Amino acid sequence: MERPSYEESIRVIRERGVDVARGFLRERGMTFREPRDEREIEKIRDDIERLKAEEDNVGAASCLMQCHKIMEQHPVGSEAPLLCREVYGIVNQQYSDDQYSESALRHFQLAAALNPRDNYALGNVLDVCFYGEERRMDVALHYMVVRAHIGGGDEVDYVLKQIQESELRISEPATPEIQKEGPAAEPIYTMAGGNMQRTGSVATNLVPPLELVWTFKAGWVAGSPVIAGSILVIGDKQGMIHGLDWKNGQKKWERKLNAEVYGTPAILGSRVFLGDSTHALCLDLHTGEEIWSTMAREKKGLEASFSMMGCILCFKDRVLFADSEIALYDADTGRLVHSERTASDPDTHLGACSDGSYVYFPSGRSIVRLDPTVGKVQSVFGAAEGFFTGKIIAGPMIAENLIVYGTNISTIEARSLSNLKPLWSFQAEGSREFVQCRPAYANGRLFFGSAEGDFYAVDKNTGKMIWKQKLAGPVESSPLVCGNVVYIPANGFFALDVADGKILWKEEFKMQISCSPAVADDLVFFGFNQLYAYRGKIISAATPSSPGKPWWKIW
Repeated sequence: MERPSYEESIRVIRERGVDVARGFLRERGMTFREPRDEREIEKIRDDIERLKAEEDNVGAASCLMQCHKIMEQHPVGSEAPLLCREVYGIVNQQYSDDQYSESALRHFQLAAALNPRDNYALGNVLDVCFYGEERRMDVALHYMVVRAHIGGGDEVDYVLKQIQESELRISEPATPEIQKEGPAAEPIYTMAGGNMQRTGSVATNLVPPLELVWTFKAGWVAGSPVIAGSILVIGDKQGMIHGLDWKNGQKKWERKLNAEVYGTPAILGSRVFLGDSTHALCLDLHTGEEIWSTMAREKKGLEASFSMMGCILCFKDRVLFADSEIALYDADTGRLVHSERTASDPDTHLGACSDGSYVYFPSGRSIVRLDPTVGKVQSVFGAAEGFFTGKIIAGPMIAENLIVYGTNISTIEARSLSNLKPLWSFQAEGSREFVQCRPAYANGRLFFGSAEGDFYAVDKNTGKMIWKQKLAGPVESSPLVCGNVVYIPANGFFALDVADGKILWKEEFKMQISCSPAVADDLVFFGFNQLYAYRGKIISAATPSSPGKPWWKIW
């Protein structure tokens, strides 16, 4: 393993700080957004000042990390050294009895990312890496390179040696025994979007009003629940994986990971696949017991900073994790089949989709097509001149003959699935219209929301708007279409008529919901500070309704 350059190490430290800041902002009900102009920088400045006034310097520091690409070339960066000292000062006090914990490390990484040349900030990260319960030489490497460059001591060769010795001790995981696995569970809603295409729709015509049936207390929930047989699986920011009986919310099993879980798991047969910021895991769906587990650093070719936080995809006997890299594993053994560098950031609404033959995943401004059976990239389709210049931040998903995704420049883009040529682009309205939720598709229409709180239905073939509905708060969740109703969380949970977008029913919440809903039978599930199950009424799609009267008022 070669010694990284100083410049590369600065970049990695910043990227790790961005990942941490994104998580801290989620905890505060805020969304991480990189500024596009001076007006948005001023908005970030206002947020920083507000949070500092509230004595929330960790939140203020996380806000500043949104400017990480321009921090050193812009006056906004003058905040960085002071906030760096504030963060590690707070953490040294708060974690005085647990200064080598995972949570302390996250705070120290944020401080170091704000001011990567601060010897104290670098030293705090290195202390956790060297003296914590788990030695983290792969994490320590880049901080040690920068510390050596600024004259803080050069132990880079020692760190490299430790990493190399660790790699020599690692062998491919043995094929696990088929143990304690029950029969393959009947698939219900087994991955983000409900299927490989990520359409986010079911044929069941589930109509409001909805009635709260049960809740389950968990840590903050961002990813979607997945369901097979009698079991619902969900992860939370406290690093807990919960296996519940979806009919009554009773706990069947629980498992603690070492880091936060933001993404959406996937179920294949009697196994559930999930990940945190370092691990990819396969658990028995019925018991929660581990079948296989691998850390990113154990897999040669994967970056140590690789995280498994996006939407996981199961394809035949393969399972795919994706963020700044993709990692394609053999579902049975955990063997790494293929890895590929991408230009995407980890996010709960990013991930691969599949048409049954190929897998498609986002990479910055491009779509990559992969043959998962042989682990080989077939094609990379970049932006067409004059058509698309934004970064993919939601999706992609497949709508029959199209592949569709959301961007950070207010657009939903559609390409032909056959040759990935651009077909149309829909521009959302408003001044801060990030389209950061994966669209849902049903019956020729695409449904999605924006950061301004607008929710749209557009024609799949033309990209023309059919209707728009204003909701409370920004839309950060992907919608769920159940027959004639589309369910979408925002600052509340809404049921809209797919025909005209009228609000049929809503439940108001004071906090932003980023967890996308899932469905099983007559229950709809979503969460934020806990998991909720609401019951609707299943009716025939052919049931006539009175003129001008929504279905649910007939009942």
